[in-house]
Amino acid sequence: MKRFKKILVVLDPESVHEPAVLYRAAALARANRGSLSVLAVVQRLPVEDLPLGTRTLTRVHYPDNVHEALEKRYRYRVGQQIAGLDEDLAVDFTLKWSRRPFLTIIRHVLSHGHDLVIKEIQRVTGVGATLLSPTDRHLVRKCPSPLWAIKLDNPAGYRRVLAAVGPFPVEETNNDLNQRILQLAESFSVNVGAELHVAHAYRAGPAATVFGFDLQKYEQELAIIHREHLDALVGSYTISPSTTHLFHGLAAEAIPEFAERECIDVIIMGTVSRGGIPGLLIGNTAEQILDRVSCDVLIIKPTGFITPIEPLENSCGNS
Repeated sequence: MKRFKKILVVLDPESVHEPAVLYRAAALARANRGSLSVLAVVQRLPVEDLPLGTRTLTRVHYPDNVHEALEKRYRYRVGQQIAGLDEDLAVDFTLKWSRRPFLTIIRHVLSHGHDLVIKEIQRVTGVGATLLSPTDRHLVRKCPSPLWAIKLDNPAGYRRVLAAVGPFPVEETNNDLNQRILQLAESFSVNVGAELHVAHAYRAGPAATVFGFDLQKYEQELAIIHREHLDALVGSYTISPSTTHLFHGLAAEAIPEFAERECIDVIIMGTVSRGGIPGLLIGNTAEQILDRVSCDVLIIKPTGFITPIEPLENSCGNS
C-alpha cells in the first residue's frame, strides 16, 4: 500500500489510547516511505455553555492562566510520545484549539495536502446506543482524503481484510469507487500478509410484491445478476472465489454481522455522494457500519469528491 505519502494522525491529548494511534500511524508512514504529521485538536467550549459556577471562575482565569497551562501540558505529553518514535521518522506537530474540531481537521488537510487521515473513533452515548461522535460523523461525510478510523479494542495486527463493494454498475462514479476499494484492499492485504475478503450486500426491494412477481423466482434471478456483477468486478484481481461473499440484506446489517463472525480486522469501503451534493451519503451506510463494528474501517471517497468545507485564507488560524 504505497499510495499514502502525506499522513496526518489526529490526536486527542486527553485520550489514554493516544500512543497506540500514533505508533500505528508511524508504522504506516515508514511502510509507505512517507511523511507523518500530528495534529492535536482540543475542543474549546464557549464560556456561555459552561455551568454557572465554572463560568464565573473561567471568566477570571480564562484564557490566560488555564488555557496556557493546559496547552503546555498537552504539548509536553504529545511531544514525549513523538520523541519515543524511531529517529528515522521525522514528525511535525501542530496543536490547535477549536470550537468545531472537524472544521479545523478538514481545513488542515486542505491546506497541507494530506492524502490520509488516521484518527481514533470516539463515541457518545445516545438513547439505548453508543454512536459516533459529531466530529467523527462530520469527518466520514466531509473529509476529502481517505479516513482511517481506528477502533482500539482491535489488536494492532491485521490478519483479515474486508473490501465492501457495490458492483452493480449504476453509474461511473460507483465503478470508479469499487476499483479504488479493491486496488487498495489488495495492495494492503499483500503488504501486511492478510487474507482478503470481498463482500457485497443487496436487497430485493418492494418490486416483487408490488407487481405480483413469483417472489422465490424473482429473488433467485436477482441473486444470479448480483453474483455475475460481483464476479466480473473481482475477476481482474487475485481474489479467491471462497473469499468473495454475496449477502441478501441491508449492507449496514450484513457487513457488520459478517465482520464480527469472521473476525475481520479492517474494513475498506467507500462513501458516495447523492445527487451531486458533496457530503451527503446514500443511506449513511458508512456511518451505520462504523457504529456497529469493532474493527478498524478505512473510508475512501470517489475520485473528484469535493468537500463542502471552505479552506481558510489564513491556514494558521483556528476554527
